[in-house]
Order: sequence, then C-alpha cells, then structure tokens
Amino acid sequence: LAQLILAGTSIFLLSVVPFQHLHFFISMSVNLLEREAALKRLYKDGWQLHNLTKDLRQDRELVLTAVSKHGWALQFAPEDLHADREVVLAAVRQSGRALSLAADALQSDRQIVVEAVRQDGMALEFANEQLRADRDVVHEALRQNGASLQYASESLRNDRMLAIEANARQGYA
Repeated sequence: LAQLILAGTSIFLLSVVPFQHLHFFISMSVNLLEREAALKRLYKDGWQLHNLTKDLRQDRELVLTAVSKHGWALQFAPEDLHADREVVLAAVRQSGRALSLAADALQSDRQIVVEAVRQDGMALEFANEQLRADRDVVHEALRQNGASLQYASESLRNDRMLAIEANARQGYA
C-alpha cells in the first residue's frame, strides 16, 4: 500500500508502507479535511461552532475564528478557552456582553472589560465589583449606553456628573 502525505488538502502517494499504518494516514487526512471545512463554515458564521464535534470545538484556532464572528459562540467552547485572554478579547470585541461567559479572572481584566463596554455599555453588568467602581471604565460604558449607569458602583451611580452624562446618552437631557 502507498504512504499518504498531506499537503494542504491534497493527498500524495509517496512510497509503500505497511497496511497497519494506512488507517492512521486515512484518519489524519479525514480530520484535516473536516477541520478545513469547519474553518470555512466558522469564517462565514461563528455560531456554527455549536454544530461541530467535541474534538473540533477543542481547537483553539476554530474557537477564535468563531468568536471573532459571533461573540456568543464562546458558550460552545471548552471551559479552558473561557479563560484564554485572546479568545475572550475577540469575543467581547464582537459582542460586549459575551463578557458574561468569561472566566472570573478575565471579568477582572481592565483591558477586556474596557473593550467589552466599548462594544456594549451594558456589559458593565458582568465586570467585577472593582471595575464597576472605576470611573474611567464606567465613563467608557456610558459613552456607549447611558443606561449602563445602573451597573456602576453605588458611589458612581450617585455621582452627579455621571448621572448627567448618562441622561444625555439616553437622549433625556
């Protein structure tokens, strides 16, 4: 039997190998073809992550592609990727409220929270307590959505200047 070597998605016959190795090469080629097809689907629609096999959902590159297109696809990723900074950052840049799916440590990460509230001010709800009390973070949330003031710390909810800004962003002032 011929040895199979993969180059991209093409299979080349190079030399003779024992029959017992043929299954390995065929399996490897099928897996690579499945992965490439999944990558193309996810590039078009990240939500398709939920239709992939468990093995493919473990693939960080596939998950990163999915959440870049549909932040909420993070819910179909394995738990360890909910703690992956790059994956979560891509998810919240696409859908700020995907912050709710991030590991606790990343809900405390200032850069991730700021990116989330820039995309959707209401993502402030999922930031940790310390960042909900951070005037700059709250200000970023208010710039996107005045209603996000409800998720700020009590002291910032009572801040007159922030209340004025929140009302202006909601169109009431």
